[in-house]
Amino acid sequence: MLSKNLPRYLFLLFSLVLLAEGLAMNFGYIRGYAFGGGGDLGQDYCAAKALLPGKSIYGDLSVVCDTANQRNRPELENFHPPITTLVLLPFVAAGISIQSMFFLWGMAWVLVYTAVIHRAMSDFGIAPHLRWVLLGFALLWFPHLSQSMNGQFSTAILVLVFLGWSCLREGRDGLGGVALGAATAIKLFPGLLGIYLLATRRYRALAAMVAAFVAMQALAYFVVGHADFLHFYTHVIQEDSRRYASVWMNQSFTGTMVALLRPNPHLQNLFHWPTLGPVLVYGAALAFVAHATNLTWRSHRGGEHHYWHFVALAVILCPVSWDHTVVVMAPLCLLLLARFGSANNQELMFLVAGLTALAQVDHLTYVREVIERAPKIPLGGLLLAKAQLWATLGITLISAALLSFPQLAQRKARKPTPLPVSPDSELSYDRSPAR
Repeated sequence: MLSKNLPRYLFLLFSLVLLAEGLAMNFGYIRGYAFGGGGDLGQDYCAAKALLPGKSIYGDLSVVCDTANQRNRPELENFHPPITTLVLLPFVAAGISIQSMFFLWGMAWVLVYTAVIHRAMSDFGIAPHLRWVLLGFALLWFPHLSQSMNGQFSTAILVLVFLGWSCLREGRDGLGGVALGAATAIKLFPGLLGIYLLATRRYRALAAMVAAFVAMQALAYFVVGHADFLHFYTHVIQEDSRRYASVWMNQSFTGTMVALLRPNPHLQNLFHWPTLGPVLVYGAALAFVAHATNLTWRSHRGGEHHYWHFVALAVILCPVSWDHTVVVMAPLCLLLLARFGSANNQELMFLVAGLTALAQVDHLTYVREVIERAPKIPLGGLLLAKAQLWATLGITLISAALLSFPQLAQRKARKPTPLPVSPDSELSYDRSPAR
């Protein structure tokens, strides 16, 4: 009996080891950044600390937040929307230190991420014996580790986007729209899902989405003030795109392609098309959205795959989508694995191995960037440095293919093989009339 179940026990042991490694790596990243390197959460924490005495959340935060000086950051700028400052305001007012805040915040979102991924695998029909090993891979996925080490809000957006999908699936359009509106208030890119709601004729959900977004923006406006609120939309967004759209960690299709077609401080451009380049790139992005909208509209109510394809487009078409933002696409990867797995178990195995291998390349490039601190990545190393972008784009293209041609993921019916039957066999055909 033991020898018969040995492969199953070995697979379970491998899954548990992988899961433990994922949790340990997240713990190490979060602890290291909380008590040493710092992360993007420091922007929101220091902005909240500046807001308490009524100072600007977009000034030099180092003058009000000693955390910036402790981490060798003489000047600390805030590039995050006002609503994220409001989220951390109660914790700062309670006197929680940035180190404790970062550690508790990071570990809490790791647990939430684990719960969402496990629920998504259950909803999409992933085989139970694959869930633990895939959960281990999900914890080791570089976009998630980047979210952990930076203390970002990407997992919060994942939760809201997944909650929106669950509510729409169950017919609770109002609550689903509120969840998507809250996600859009935190980061603007989920707003593309409003087109999905329009294409599926879910007007109640669209109205709830707009109402939730406006309500959260109004709250931010009254708390941070008129000047800072307008400053974010008229200056911070443009400055963020100008500085960081061409950085290799940007996972945006539009941002990377535009950087390759006009001069920038981080990548060698292929062609000098400062005007024509952006027109072509954003024209292609508009074509992607129009194609997905047309297919979704023709399907009338859409489906779960249409929804997650719009999520993928929202991530890769936003001008600046850091690697941690890709974590919002995690359910799409699981959905694709589930659909391929229902068609062919061998394809599922290769997809898991391939996506995992591609996702780990950014570990190497991240280490190389930290060690070498190269200000400019040569064109020859572009494929390596942007491997995560190509993996993201590849997932989206696979999603588009399955969206347009669902038969690609359908199991092909096998022709039954006739059994050789002898005249003396009990399976032989009895020609006598039935009684």
